[in-house]
Amino acid sequence: MAVNLFPMNAKAAKDKFEKLMHDDIYIAQEKIDGVRALIHIPRDGDIRVTTRGASLDAPGVPIDITHRLAHVIENDDFTCMKGSIIDCEITIDDLDSSQIAGVVSYKSRVNVPDGLRFNVFDLLAFRGEILMNMPQAHRINLLVGNHSLMPDCARVLPIYVGTEKKFEVLDNIWKNGGEGIMLKNLRAKYFPDKRPTGVWYKVKKVDSVDAKIIGSEAPEKYYKNPETGAVDMTRLTKPYANGWFGALVYQLDNGVTGTVSGFDDEEKTLMSHCHQVKPEFLGRYMELKFMEKTKDGKLRHPRFIRLRDEIEK
Repeated sequence: MAVNLFPMNAKAAKDKFEKLMHDDIYIAQEKIDGVRALIHIPRDGDIRVTTRGASLDAPGVPIDITHRLAHVIENDDFTCMKGSIIDCEITIDDLDSSQIAGVVSYKSRVNVPDGLRFNVFDLLAFRGEILMNMPQAHRINLLVGNHSLMPDCARVLPIYVGTEKKFEVLDNIWKNGGEGIMLKNLRAKYFPDKRPTGVWYKVKKVDSVDAKIIGSEAPEKYYKNPETGAVDMTRLTKPYANGWFGALVYQLDNGVTGTVSGFDDEEKTLMSHCHQVKPEFLGRYMELKFMEKTKDGKLRHPRFIRLRDEIEK
């Protein structure tokens, strides 16, 4: 198996975000903030770990960092994964991506601390079978179905399916300080060293802002058939049945207004009364995360993070 492979890259979701989140062809995984790497595990020979970078002297050859991770590889058993190529993100406990990059750099001489982990999210080959021309669904099924073969230093990232679950996990990741999610087309192949359209998309927060609560919108009363849009008047939605608001109306300091969701059940219970926000929360400020600002100053995909007791200057 050739080790001169560069990993596939992702496009930014941007204005495709809502469509991708509502399209069940796209599944989600957490976007890990670390160092991208491919682990090459030949049937015979030594394991190699390469990054997405290349040197100026050899632009077509991925940088090899195996020597920096030798102690991790030697202490964990990759025997059951011989003939495989693993796509992953390297993390080290308590270090951010820039610090990790400095530690595992092929030029670095500092000791690699404990807590290094390979966060596995794709397979380019599995036990001698090349998978790059197989759809993402097949690669994921192999990965999830054989996760027990992975050594202790590797963990398979969870897969999230369906619109509601994708929004839920994105909100939780942002609230916990994570970077975002990847949305992946189950029908797509793997394209090394490419950033193809319609394959992988990254959704990551880019900024935060304080916004004043100025009102709320009521929730939908009845569930709708997701395929036909027909209203089912026999089923009350969970927010309506619990008396929660549907979304909060906010105003930015520049006067731009909008609506925001992303509240968990506890927050909605605390802040709601008769399908509206309680009066005591009007005028309060909250922190919102968002992907980008549109040309007219509106926030693209704002999500609630927390209430503020005061404005932080």
